[in-house]
Amino acid sequence: MKSNLTNTILSVLILMIASPLANADETGWYIGASMGNTSSDISGGDLSPACSTVLTCSADDSDGSTSIFGGYQFNRHLAAEAGYVDLGDSATLDSDNGGGLLTHTTQETTGIGVTGIGRYALSEQWAVLGKFGMFLWDSDINFSNILGAQLSASDSGTDLTYGLGANYRFDERLSLRLAWDRYTSLGNSGQALPPGATSIDTVDVDVDVYSVGLVYRFR
Repeated sequence: MKSNLTNTILSVLILMIASPLANADETGWYIGASMGNTSSDISGGDLSPACSTVLTCSADDSDGSTSIFGGYQFNRHLAAEAGYVDLGDSATLDSDNGGGLLTHTTQETTGIGVTGIGRYALSEQWAVLGKFGMFLWDSDINFSNILGAQLSASDSGTDLTYGLGANYRFDERLSLRLAWDRYTSLGNSGQALPPGATSIDTVDVDVDVYSVGLVYRFR
């Protein structure tokens, strides 16, 4: 499924890039900022094998996100963009034994995205966007339990990011961007506390972001 979606987005970008190029006045630098909500594929079983036996485990897969970015529009169809993304708590995991909270685990992720942006205008105001690139991420996980024990770990990596969106232009300088972005493999392990573990590890999750932002173009 993930491979099919990636291939679809790549095809959209190729079609946009292959379209006839526009006038030079479509080019230039821009900056922007966005806010949104996250949703990840985390589940209670991603905490520990004990979640399927003696523990009841739950997961919170949502949080707020923020991003600041900038880019260069080469023509009306193609841009290159880089930005800083804060995904907040990309994973939150809790466990109990039926009598109350035993453990609390949160994983926070930030990173730098470097992407190509394909754009296709539907009208003078509206355009659709496709995004594909790499995300240089840092994930920090923190674990605590009712006995006061604490564990933490950090990991980093570079993995795929891609997305789709729409742009509404108010005027030549200012526009609104609505977007869905996916950030993949933001962790190291299938479980935070794998069998026999004496330390914690970051959890490998994919995170979706649904955001709204403003883009300012320099003229």
